[in-house]
Amino acid sequence: MRAIKNRRRFIIVLYVFIGLAFFLNPVWADETGKAKFAENVTVHKVYDLMNIPIYDEVKVFLIDVRTQPEFQFCGYIPRAYNIPYYFLGKKFVLMDKEFEYAPGEMKKSLINHYPLVKNPDFLKYVKQLVVNPNDKIIIYGRDSRLSAVAADDLVKAGFKHVMNMLGGLEAIENGWKQAELPLNHIFFIKDLNLKYIYPPDRL
Repeated sequence: MRAIKNRRRFIIVLYVFIGLAFFLNPVWADETGKAKFAENVTVHKVYDLMNIPIYDEVKVFLIDVRTQPEFQFCGYIPRAYNIPYYFLGKKFVLMDKEFEYAPGEMKKSLINHYPLVKNPDFLKYVKQLVVNPNDKIIIYGRDSRLSAVAADDLVKAGFKHVMNMLGGLEAIENGWKQAELPLNHIFFIKDLNLKYIYPPDRL
């Protein structure tokens, strides 16, 4: 019982920590969570796309852009690949101080916090996964604000069929969990299918 309580306590702390870092970093496309260049789709549309017959010539790839701890402890959509768009930086940043958000890209801290640090290999790993230009890519995150940025980056990189899942997993009104759609939960890394996992957080 004590182990279960400790695990629940850890998950709650993780939600709070990641939530604060997420909301205090100015990295989103806009507050609506809508992509500017990628197609915006509902959670029900994603569910339908992930359950249609898959043909050899065209596949549908579902990519979760949250951190590995979020993917592991907060639940994930079945068949999703975890390729983080950002990491939680280890260096505590003071307000008004600049930090390197991505190689050569500096941002100013709005408040004292651990920053989100852009994954410099995000595009590389997506390109390794999705090799057919006709394949469809669905991007989702905690809600759809960060996934909108990631989806637009993929469009700019030349991917033709990119979708941003509106609401993400956690949105109260239109999220995946609110719609009570299928969700996987894994508490131990040894139980994760490494085929779907990006290398552990390195920053």
